[in-house]
Amino acid sequence: RKWRISGAIIQIMFQLTLVTSGNLSFLNWLTITPAILCLDDVFLTNNLSSIAQKVLIGTPMTSSFAASLKSGSMQLLHTPLPRMVISLAFFILMAKLNVKVVQNLLAKRQLMNASFDKLRLAGTYGAFGVVAEEREELIIESAVDANGPWKEYNFNVKPGDVNRTPRWISPYHHRIDWQLWISAQTGRIERNPWMLSFLLKLLQQEKDVIGLLESDPWDGSGTSPKYIRVEKYKYSYNKRGSSPYWNRERIGKYFPYGQGVLTEAMLKDIIRGR
Repeated sequence: RKWRISGAIIQIMFQLTLVTSGNLSFLNWLTITPAILCLDDVFLTNNLSSIAQKVLIGTPMTSSFAASLKSGSMQLLHTPLPRMVISLAFFILMAKLNVKVVQNLLAKRQLMNASFDKLRLAGTYGAFGVVAEEREELIIESAVDANGPWKEYNFNVKPGDVNRTPRWISPYHHRIDWQLWISAQTGRIERNPWMLSFLLKLLQQEKDVIGLLESDPWDGSGTSPKYIRVEKYKYSYNKRGSSPYWNRERIGKYFPYGQGVLTEAMLKDIIRGR
């Protein structure tokens, strides 16, 4: 029990440290949730503040249960010997299997979502082993004429408009913004096929998809876009107190390749041919 509670507290405190030091904490809150289940009723009742107890322990049944825990009339059962032996054996097995996992964790080039034993009983899980030092972003633009002018689609939190400062988003997870940033890191659009349907729906001005954005650049214009493209830019911070907030440098075309542009018919053909 002591090991279980200690492990839960360490995990919760570590995740809360990550929450306070970063903006994207959605995954950290999810990790905290199962750790809370390792804290039993006796621990929670004896360590909750009086205010929290009034909120969480409100019915007569739960109040009497809490009272029995505090008075000591309800004793914790000792762990049966067979269960203790099984738990110890499992601990030794996992400790042995996780040696290479820990070595990988301390390595300069970590392997993410990898396993190091034949039965895959232990492994690594994570979004990133190494975080890129440069921020590359995809900028989606559309136009009525293939020669422009082009209008950018601005998203709720991802960098786009160079004058907009970063938004506070924790603990919410803006998945479409996140996915576009991931797409910029993982290479060509073939590794991110969902973007094809996304671009098509933007051209079709589907309301549910447009609703995922900060605003519709064509709202109130009385016209609809006919062409769309995706550019890649490198973003960096400007000097403190300077304007605009971001500096950005065009890297090149992300999709379509070359100098072309996309139409609704072209996107439908590409999707149909996959």
